[in-house]
Amino acid sequence: MHTLIVEDDVVMQELLTTLLRGLDSRMHVHCAETIAAGLSLWQKHPIDLLLCDLNLPNQETGLTLVKAIRAKDSELPIIMITGRGDRAAVTDSARYKVNEFIVKPFDPIAVMARIKQHLVAANSSVDIEQSDLNLEAFVADTDDLLTRLNFMPGAEIALTTITQPEPPSARELAQQWQNDMAITARLIRLANSSLMRRSGGALTTLREAIASVGVDMALTQMLALSLADTSRLQHSTLQNLAKTFADESQKLAEYAALLAKQLKLNIANCYTAGLMVRLGDCAVLEAIQLFIDSGGNVTDDDISSTVKKYAAQYGNQLKIKWRLPLALRERIGAAYSAGEGKVNPELLLMRLAACIAAGDDNSAEQEKLCRQLRLAPSDLPGPTNRDSPETTQP
Repeated sequence: MHTLIVEDDVVMQELLTTLLRGLDSRMHVHCAETIAAGLSLWQKHPIDLLLCDLNLPNQETGLTLVKAIRAKDSELPIIMITGRGDRAAVTDSARYKVNEFIVKPFDPIAVMARIKQHLVAANSSVDIEQSDLNLEAFVADTDDLLTRLNFMPGAEIALTTITQPEPPSARELAQQWQNDMAITARLIRLANSSLMRRSGGALTTLREAIASVGVDMALTQMLALSLADTSRLQHSTLQNLAKTFADESQKLAEYAALLAKQLKLNIANCYTAGLMVRLGDCAVLEAIQLFIDSGGNVTDDDISSTVKKYAAQYGNQLKIKWRLPLALRERIGAAYSAGEGKVNPELLLMRLAACIAAGDDNSAEQEKLCRQLRLAPSDLPGPTNRDSPETTQP
């Protein structure tokens, strides 16, 4: 069976492809971003279903493609997917015998059911797979998922900016973020917090805040916002877990930053690593959501066991895919284990911050780390001490 997707948004292409392959893993899915490319694929392949965006690049309309196809094929099922839901768009689509008109954003499960109806009607001999979706097999194919799907795009963009040789200036960031209330509020709050303890009056503008905390730390705040964004997750258990992971990472990052400040180490480096300790867990949650979007069913136990089994694998693959510097990878890994014989203070610091965040106040490991870093227990940030982390959640 062959389906054709004509859509210029790559993320939407990938979602629709996932839905189609969730119905039948043997399905051939062809994608095009323009009318010319779509028409060429339709001529070359025996297309059984067309999914077409209404608004395409260069002011083209998907109805032009539909009109060309209907001149030669009056039976092909056509589903128009668009951000427009006005009466004129619906009327024009009906004039060209479009079978379905779906407005973005849409419910993937509902769309999947409607697509299935048209595929079965077009070819009743086709056996649409539906009961053999397996969460384990779906999530285990890490390489394929990370190649086809765009996990946490905001986080990837933020990390790319953080790690590039010449990051933007404070002025450029202020111009770029001037209409973003979430990052503005977060940066002003951080600039006036105890972590960035400074003299003088309170800072009140975005540009002042960026200049005060520095470009590196400002970029890590954008990363924090991106990693804490749960809008991609529709399942309630996935949403709750994502919030838990974000809160835990935020706490660890703030402890790491406070320790770095006390030890006169790079605050932004340690803060960034702390934010990313749950990267793999969050990626698995997104993979599970995609499984659900494809028609799969999960229980809370399924979610818990899958995250536990695949978090490390997804985290490692994402670090490679995003080309994270080795030093950053090492700091993230050190939050789980600093390693025997390690003397790098930033690695020891990350492990100590993780112990504090976990509440291991009197553990032998924490005492050893304090000795290695030449810190007294009274020097440590924490709920029982004066210098506990500031909350910088949006």
